[in-house]
Amino acid sequence: MTCLYCPKARFWRNSALEMAQQLLAQGQQVGLLAFLDTTIPPGRANQAYVEGTTGSGQEYGRDLTLEELRQLSSDEQLPYLWQHAQKLGLVERDTPQPLVRQVLDDLKRLFHLLVQVGSDYAVRPYPGRITLFRPSEMPVPVATSEDRGWRRLGAAVDVHFVPGQHQSMVKEPHVQELAAQVRTCLHQAQGF
Repeated sequence: MTCLYCPKARFWRNSALEMAQQLLAQGQQVGLLAFLDTTIPPGRANQAYVEGTTGSGQEYGRDLTLEELRQLSSDEQLPYLWQHAQKLGLVERDTPQPLVRQVLDDLKRLFHLLVQVGSDYAVRPYPGRITLFRPSEMPVPVATSEDRGWRRLGAAVDVHFVPGQHQSMVKEPHVQELAAQVRTCLHQAQGF
């Protein structure tokens, strides 16, 4: 039995979902397909699955989609990314400008890569159970689907809320609770 875990990055989510699909096609059993606070890739090929899930991401203060951000010029992206990082408390106002520029340039490259990978991957229904771990704290209250739309793809979806926000749920002290819940899900998948 294989258990697939997917960190938050879209590339890994796509990889884990595709690996699970391929393992099942080969007659293998996938005991646990788990995602950390992620959404269905928003590319054109996936419109039927993401329709109505537009609130995802806005709870983190993001008022542009990754696709909209990608379409901005580099000069237009920098102020947006700076304001977004400040809203989330990821950078302080007195952070030295060279460090800010480096962090924002890294974020731009990451966003472009994530948008490209997410746009190119076409999801298909998954005949197994999807486990989604979500943070219990949101910086901006927005009505969004608890399962982030995964019920449209999975035969069943379990959603587990853990302490922290999107960035902090995988860091101390919150990661301890996340690890405990992942461990419980692994044991259940293995029939313990």
